[in-house]
Parts: sequence; C-alpha cells; structure tokens
Amino acid sequence: AAVAAVAYEPSAFARRYEAHKRACGWYATAEERERTWYPPMFQGRDYALYETLFAPYATRLAHTLLPTAIQRDWVPYAPADVILDPVRHIAYDGDAIWPHRRFLDPVEWEVLWRVDGIATVGHVVAGVTVAGAVVEPSVCTMALWRLAVEGFVLFQAGVAP
Repeated sequence: AAVAAVAYEPSAFARRYEAHKRACGWYATAEERERTWYPPMFQGRDYALYETLFAPYATRLAHTLLPTAIQRDWVPYAPADVILDPVRHIAYDGDAIWPHRRFLDPVEWEVLWRVDGIATVGHVVAGVTVAGAVVEPSVCTMALWRLAVEGFVLFQAGVAP
C-alpha cells in the first residue's frame, strides 16, 4: 500500500495569516458576528501581514522607512480618508482593505491634523505646539514616522518646497 504524501505544506506566513483571519472572524457567520466581538484585522503586530500582502503593489514598505530618511520637502498625505475625533484624539482610517483607528499622543494629533497632501514635512512641523510649548522638528518627524508605519500617512518624495 502506498503512503500518501503531503501535496502542499503551508508556509509560516500562510499559517499565521490563516490564524489571524480566524481570530478576526473572517469565517464567522452573520449570527456569530452578532454574538461575538472580533478584533479588526491587521492591528498592531499583525500589520506586518498586511504589508506582506500589499508588497507587490507598493514602492516601499513602511517598515523599511527610517525616521532619519524623511525629508523636509516630502509631502505627507493620507492614503485613505482619515477622520479625526477632536475629543478623544482618535484617528479613524477609512482604508477599504485595512480600516483601523489609533489613539494619538499630543504631538501626533498636532502633526496629523496638518497633513493635507499639499504642505511639505517642513510646513507640517513648523510651529507645532503642545500646551503652548514649541515642539522640536525631530519630535514631529518621529510622530510622522510612527503614523507612516501604522498606515495613516504616506509621502510623496522630491516635491519642491
């Protein structure tokens, strides 16, 4: 009698993605979704899954961008509609594939509400104040970098100031 061999062995990525989909209710019925809360997909460390899936369509992945690489003449923009909650300082991203939200620290809040797809990084960070104190440009750039790594901001490079 011949022993059947495995025709396909999922990769570590495939196993992790499948576990993530199940944990987020991907296969849940409508009835199960009504009774059970499922976390949104691609949150926190699971954003790496989204990046892997999106890599063939991206010119650069967020995790490869170093904070020191961000230039003052780059133009930050939101890749999808972002709604800002001014009371709770939450940003809601309306991305069709990865809708998510994030509580913003005071610097991130001040920086993100200035991102309009027109102003350069230099213009966005100029004059950022928190509680009346001017915030150093490097702190603002770090806030932009964190927002980029989390998918709230992309950059158009090489734009004249």
